[in-house]
Amino acid sequence: MQPVILGIVLTMYLVAVMGHALLVIVALSDPKLQTPMYFLLSQLSFIDIFLTTITVPQMLVHSLSVNKTISFNCCMIQLFFFMAVGSMEGHLLAAMAYDCYVAICDPLRYSATISCRLCLRNTLILWVVVSLNSLLYSVLVTRLTFCGNQITHFFCDITPLLKLSCTRPVVNEMLIFTEGVAVVVSPFFFILGSYARIGVAIAHMRSVAALGKALSTCSSHILVVLLLYGSDPHVPPAIVQL
Repeated sequence: MQPVILGIVLTMYLVAVMGHALLVIVALSDPKLQTPMYFLLSQLSFIDIFLTTITVPQMLVHSLSVNKTISFNCCMIQLFFFMAVGSMEGHLLAAMAYDCYVAICDPLRYSATISCRLCLRNTLILWVVVSLNSLLYSVLVTRLTFCGNQITHFFCDITPLLKLSCTRPVVNEMLIFTEGVAVVVSPFFFILGSYARIGVAIAHMRSVAALGKALSTCSSHILVVLLLYGSDPHVPPAIVQL
């Protein structure tokens, strides 16, 4: 079954990359799509390309080789980019939720409140924040002493790496349950708050056309949020050797 699984995963990866790349190209090249929402959508597509490219190609290489190894430096690079890009996805969805909130609750001031320049500036700030956060985690992991070199996972993630530590990584665990939880949970609560305000605004709408437009504006974003925060993070284990 290994060649079949390899072919399916490779096909899905190529389709995902080409689909997201096409969306980015169209959003950047079409003048009619030079809007804040399409800018955020292009950034989200770029993140999805990056996120799958961090893990899937190395997984495909391991599936073809008998000796499933990855160097320690490559493992730390993979950990850094995976954590940074994964965190950025939640923050971008929070920015898109705010865009929906302004478009529905304060449409007359939308052009004055939301602009592509503002989205670009906020996106750059968010990239700096998530990169520093990921760098902190990666540096702390490199300072650990490991008693083994086999990761029961298909890529270098923070949890399987901490399980290899000879002693309990107290500092890392404290960071995960404090700053890490804040970085991950804060965008989620911001999205909930935005949709609570949107729900109140929709409840006061008397026009069926306005109600349908508001629901069409939010429906795709709500689906992406549910997929991100509601999906099961557990995957079948695989052995990767450092």
